[in-house]
Amino acid sequence: MIEVTSFGTQNWLITPAASAVHEAPPGSISGQKWLLALSGVALVNLQGLPSGKWHRDQVHISPDVSGPLDYAIRRFSIPRPRGREGADYSTGFQVDQWAPFVGLGSVFDARQAVNAGFAVDAWRHAQFGAGTDAFSGQPAGNIFTGVVADAGASDSDAWLYRVGYSFTLEGRIVFTVTTPVA
Repeated sequence: MIEVTSFGTQNWLITPAASAVHEAPPGSISGQKWLLALSGVALVNLQGLPSGKWHRDQVHISPDVSGPLDYAIRRFSIPRPRGREGADYSTGFQVDQWAPFVGLGSVFDARQAVNAGFAVDAWRHAQFGAGTDAFSGQPAGNIFTGVVADAGASDSDAWLYRVGYSFTLEGRIVFTVTTPVA
């Protein structure tokens, strides 16, 4: 699996999700639903194989969600747990619904070829994270950890350099207890 560690660009938007007609408003800010949109370009650098064979691999795209979550926490005065983030608790996004998309962004073939090819065949959520809610002590699951895309390139001098992504998520901001390492 290719773990994306470099991004050409990242954009985001986070806003409270509106309640439906006749839906009770959340009892507290921790019950507030949010709409989080993440988009950008992930640097993949997947080289094809010779003889017209495909080099296929999974690409794990995990954009930084700390920027939008910190913005919402500051903007709407969401209380944080006691302690230090990273040491005592982690901030995450618990997904209720989502709509991901990953597509070709930038490709290159060094020489003339009749058999070069590039693909993004499918995408799905990466394994969701889980933890213990820092306020309630209850289990917290479906924590966003990114998307896995199936990508490929064919031809020895062919490169799939970048993929574009757009993830629209609806869910809640959660704080989970950081488990001490023994």
